[in-house]
Amino acid sequence: KRALIPVASKNERGGTLICNLKATAVLVEPFFGSNPHDAIQFKNKEQEYSKLLRDLINCSQHLKPYNS
Repeated sequence: KRALIPVASKNERGGTLICNLKATAVLVEPFFGSNPHDAIQFKNKEQEYSKLLRDLINCSQHLKPYNS
């Protein structure tokens, strides 16, 4: 499932980084490199993926912080 998933606790995966930073942070895990099926879906799609990330970042500027 591809979606934005809020991290609210430092006990969650990536939570220590996200919860302890004072700056805005985004943890991106598009696939597991050890999973050949997932990894091949991203092969030669760097431009498409980078555009998706830019669009998500631009969209997120209009959202309220999760912990407010």
